[in-house]
Amino acid sequence: MNHIFINFLPGSAGNFLSRFLQCIISNSYCWLNRSDSSNTFFQTFDDKLKLLDNYSKNINKTSDWVKFENKLAHFNERVDISSFNVELDPVLIWISHIWTLEKIKKQNLVGPNDQHTLIQITYDNKSELEWIVLNCLYKDSYIEKHFFDYYQHNTKTITNNVDYFPISNFMNWQNFKNGIKNILDNNNINYNSHDIEKLENFYNNWYNTTLKFSEFDDFKKSIGWLL
Repeated sequence: MNHIFINFLPGSAGNFLSRFLQCIISNSYCWLNRSDSSNTFFQTFDDKLKLLDNYSKNINKTSDWVKFENKLAHFNERVDISSFNVELDPVLIWISHIWTLEKIKKQNLVGPNDQHTLIQITYDNKSELEWIVLNCLYKDSYIEKHFFDYYQHNTKTITNNVDYFPISNFMNWQNFKNGIKNILDNNNINYNSHDIEKLENFYNNWYNTTLKFSEFDDFKKSIGWLL
């Protein structure tokens, strides 16, 4: 069994990253339809994409983003981890704002024969951090001071089990898909390159829901952020 843990600050696209990975990784598990009591896991590419790429249908400038994301349920809410058949080499995708390697170990989520990696979404400068914070506000999400403690801890952790994914990768389709491939290749996680090429519209649908750099000033004025 393989595990991908995504740690991210609210506003830094961790939810979208988890959806994208679920689409392209065979036998991967992350999101379920919350309204489906049967807990059906979709495993064909088309079925997963239909479940996960609902940005253009359900989100716009005035939508409740948290309510939108809560239409899906993480598998851990519905399914015990012991129910996955390890012989099928499943890939479990976990997301949080407070993951560290130490917390992962303490929760006993990774078996003795399992492989795992922690992906930390990072920023490199003030403008990228501003992008994250403003997008968090723009989508009515929430951010807490201690999330930055976990972020700082992970960025100082030098190990093969931590991969850094810059927020700048999300700003451009080519950089995004190449960054995804690099992480999966480095961790020997199988994926379908042909399927990735099919997901440019998925990426664009998500990107169109974000607040762009050029819109910062108008948004700041609209919420009374006077600098």
